[in-house]
Amino acid sequence: MLSRHVYSNRQWLRGFQNVRGRIEAGSLPVSVVMPFVQSYLSNPLVYFAAWSRLERTGGTAPGPDGLRYSDVEPRDRFAFCRLAAKFIKNGQYAPGPERLVSIPKANGNGRRALSLMGVVDRVVHRGVAAVVGPLFEAGFSRRSFGFRPGRDRRHAAATLSRFWNEGRRILLLVDLRNAFDHVPHARLLDVVRQRLAGSPATEVVRACLKRRGSRAGSMKGLRQGSSLSPLLLNAYLDHFLDRPWLARKPSVPLLRYADDVCVCCASAEEAGAALVDLQEILRPTGMKLNDANPETVIFDLAGGAVGDYLGFRLQGDGDALRVRIGDAAYRSLNDRLEKAHERPYPSITADQIIRGWLAQQGPCFGDSDRPEVYRKFARICRGCGFEEIPSGAEFEQQWSEAHDRWRAILEAEESATD
Repeated sequence: MLSRHVYSNRQWLRGFQNVRGRIEAGSLPVSVVMPFVQSYLSNPLVYFAAWSRLERTGGTAPGPDGLRYSDVEPRDRFAFCRLAAKFIKNGQYAPGPERLVSIPKANGNGRRALSLMGVVDRVVHRGVAAVVGPLFEAGFSRRSFGFRPGRDRRHAAATLSRFWNEGRRILLLVDLRNAFDHVPHARLLDVVRQRLAGSPATEVVRACLKRRGSRAGSMKGLRQGSSLSPLLLNAYLDHFLDRPWLARKPSVPLLRYADDVCVCCASAEEAGAALVDLQEILRPTGMKLNDANPETVIFDLAGGAVGDYLGFRLQGDGDALRVRIGDAAYRSLNDRLEKAHERPYPSITADQIIRGWLAQQGPCFGDSDRPEVYRKFARICRGCGFEEIPSGAEFEQQWSEAHDRWRAILEAEESATD
């Protein structure tokens, strides 16, 4: 019965995905879609699609109730999704309890609190993000890269390369301290309300922000572990950092990947002034930099300094910018492969992780000691219990193909006019 129901609505789902794609591509004005946002949020098919995606790509850890995606029979999932959509429509949705766990940060510096919500809450947050995400994406800066469809660390590296060629070879590399924890709900909802043109969808976002347990009543902070949180962080920082920076310093490019910031400067004096201006712009947001010492956050790449940005190791070599794989990228591969053992088919998951990781290293192909990179890669894989890995020749072939894709990204960026 469920399979027939899903099949009969497959056309609706295809239409929904088409609308999302056209908004993100800029061919469909947000104003045309806005009257239909609430009806999308009230459709159980949105949450059924979210469930299917999360079961494939989300974490396997259970929520506070011990339930996993796979624990719910397929015939029962649509009932859950129908109930969630009904609560959203009637304004009755409120997240259930959550479990906080401490995990290492991706950059290796410290730990962060990850929120494990119940399965249905994860599905709701994913569905809400799928509906409202394109409405925000349409207005985000081209110099923002994190947690965005069709934009990732390779695009950030391509943009950085363009500014290097324009003579901006001194980088200010900083990150915001616990950014997710310092987003005030009231100011965030003002941004959401403005971007959604007063749509009732704002109240759905407000409901998703509410928390129970030890964080009940808190009016600050976004859950790390919710599909909605990266989008909301981007919306907040787009409004309070990206746009104010562009208005104040239009000739000094600021690149942002979530809470990691890179300012491309033409001189040491400009970099020092950028550090001061960045702290002034951030002050009203309640956010601070993890490190504001000019000696440790300003890197003269042309003068021999080595900077690490988004897992890339950057260094000047005459007029060339050398991009190699940084320690953070190797740590990320190791961490993800360790977690692969939690999936139903670890070897298949590991293969997907390896291919995805290698695809992101395209910018590094020409500047790396490729045999040494393969040796490090193989040590990590075998240390995580995976012996069936690509051969050296297969590894280099996949990496070369990733480099070709990176060149296409670079060429597109070099033709950009912003």
